[in-house]
Amino acid sequence: MSRTILIAGASVRCAVDSAIRGGYTPLAADLFADYDLRQQCQSYRIHDYPAQLLDISRELPDVPWMYTGGLENHPRLVDQISRHRPLMGNSGNVLRKAYNPFLIKEILSDQDLPYPEITVTFPETATGKWLRKSFQSTGGQGISRVPLRATSIASENSASSKEVYYQRFLDGPCYSAAFLASDHTCDLLGVTRQLVGKRFTNGPSFGYCGSIGPIVLTLEQKLILDRIGRSLTTTIPLRGLFGIDFIWHASQIWTLEINPRFPASVEILELASGFSATALHCQAFLDPKNLSIPPMKAKLQYGKAIIYSREACTITSDNSQHWAEQDVSKRTTNGDPSSWFADIPMPGTT
Repeated sequence: MSRTILIAGASVRCAVDSAIRGGYTPLAADLFADYDLRQQCQSYRIHDYPAQLLDISRELPDVPWMYTGGLENHPRLVDQISRHRPLMGNSGNVLRKAYNPFLIKEILSDQDLPYPEITVTFPETATGKWLRKSFQSTGGQGISRVPLRATSIASENSASSKEVYYQRFLDGPCYSAAFLASDHTCDLLGVTRQLVGKRFTNGPSFGYCGSIGPIVLTLEQKLILDRIGRSLTTTIPLRGLFGIDFIWHASQIWTLEINPRFPASVEILELASGFSATALHCQAFLDPKNLSIPPMKAKLQYGKAIIYSREACTITSDNSQHWAEQDVSKRTTNGDPSSWFADIPMPGTT
């Protein structure tokens, strides 16, 4: 089978890095077609996101494809693209189930696994803090605190229950667990600490700002995460790479949501272990019987931070070249650089 693969999504750079590490030749399509992405492979910018992706995919060679964050919100489009090229990922039907928080709560509750209280009606009479979430969200977008002022209740009630739901807020550190599932197995690859709404990144309150890891787990924590992964893959069923966001609250793992695709945090686990997550993802579909998960041998922790602009600005050629030259210099000189830049915007980007 061809070692060429189309990788599409809102941002695909880390999945492309992973594919190249695993011996694949990627074609890339995302919102940005960043400076460093274009240096690595044939890249296409999706100007009319995500609708234009269907036309782009029809013009490319008939090779398998996979998607990253963002496209899980468009199950119909995923199925449309998959009609004319093999899909290495979860179908639209699986995505609809994975993004149904009430189904996830039911599955986990049946196994006595904690999940925060959720409702589609405004929790005006409930106690405690609540979050307002979109059914179609990624990277923490569409999440806000539920206002306690009575004047806000009317506007909250006007929101369509088809668009939002409410989840009880729990205090505690946020984490992401990365899994790899095939027809018969579900393996935990590792866990990272999530950076959410960190001031030094200028990110939004609940926006994903990066990851640090791998996190050392107790045996009990690992067993619980294994139970969560198996419960989901045997009922939905998820296949390939997927992630679970969870919070450590009251000495328990509380699942918050499912990311049924290549999780952004898996890049940290790759750096720590040296494996290619994209190659493992493809093997889960092409050759699941011989799927072997490499052991985590990391002695160091790795991290990445997503930096948001404080104000509107335009990236110049000097900006892009400076960041790229620093990246190349560190990688060439040190082999294993202590820090580098990625997702470098193209000149002229606002």
